[in-house]
Amino acid sequence: MALAATTALALDYASADSAFCGPNSGCAALRHTALAHLWGSRVSLPQVGLLGFATLYALSLSRASKALIWLGIATGLCGAALLAAQAFYFKEFCWLCVTTDVAAITAGLACLWGLYAPERLQQRTPLTSVGFILLGALSMLAPSLWPTLRPAAKVPEGVRALYQSDKINVVEFADFECPFCRDLHKRLRGLLEPYGDRVRFQRLNMPLSGHRFARDAALASICVESSPRHPEFVEFLFSTPDLAIPALEEEVARLGLKLADFQRCRVAPETNARLEREIRVFRDAGLSGLPTTYIGGRRILGAQPDETFRDALQRAEHGADEHGIPGWAYILAVLVLGAVIVQFTRHAQAADGREASRQSRE
Repeated sequence: MALAATTALALDYASADSAFCGPNSGCAALRHTALAHLWGSRVSLPQVGLLGFATLYALSLSRASKALIWLGIATGLCGAALLAAQAFYFKEFCWLCVTTDVAAITAGLACLWGLYAPERLQQRTPLTSVGFILLGALSMLAPSLWPTLRPAAKVPEGVRALYQSDKINVVEFADFECPFCRDLHKRLRGLLEPYGDRVRFQRLNMPLSGHRFARDAALASICVESSPRHPEFVEFLFSTPDLAIPALEEEVARLGLKLADFQRCRVAPETNARLEREIRVFRDAGLSGLPTTYIGGRRILGAQPDETFRDALQRAEHGADEHGIPGWAYILAVLVLGAVIVQFTRHAQAADGREASRQSRE
């Protein structure tokens, strides 16, 4: 259980698109705390936990009693400390973290018991070492495969309403002042270009409150939207270091657009209402990070590598992004495979026992 939970956490921490925890869950909240990574490095706490549990598991198979006992006790203390931190300091709980911490505490108590009765660690186990190795591998493999095999998250109604049935639909939420949005913009156009008119691309504005000029830039984009010079204006918004109103007006004039019309549009109630509708789509969907891009049935959080977007576009082109294995069916398949491993190794162990007994009689 601990191996599976820490593997799932490590995968979620390594990806912007969480496969196991929702964007508004306790897991997501803890992921952005000082506890998530070691001293601000790229090494996440789940990666350390996975290494620790894998080592503990290996020691349990090798019967290295002393090392197993002391590592197990240390693991239990760490689990108790992390559980206390969630309860009393962060006041947020991650179900995967709690699973891992409880497993760590249980392992620590078992090893503490072994400290006073070390002979119990040498008792005959119900499975062979091969069986335990296979179960450990399954515990890590099952969560590793799930992000690829799971069904795509349901596309929010506000986003789905923008889709056209005969197109590869791409909807992006962005902020012109957001550095990650700017990075993605440089690449996304080239990624969409091979698909030509088969792609229906729409950008919805989501200006963040912490970005001083983001809202003005979003309103400016809406006002220039109907002009054939709009693509050039968007390029300016994503590249200029100055998004203040004078700079926006100067660019509008440079593009040969009517400055008076632009100024009236920018402060018009209907323009602000349009922007608020786009912001509402983002918030109603429970989203929290930028850029967020929907490609068909897939949601991509952040400025992911190009290959992530290429894969999503290919799947959307063939309608493959709408399919996947239901969670209940995947869990059932993993449990059945685990049961097969247990039964097989038990039979193998029983056969070995009979053979050893026969040889001893001879």
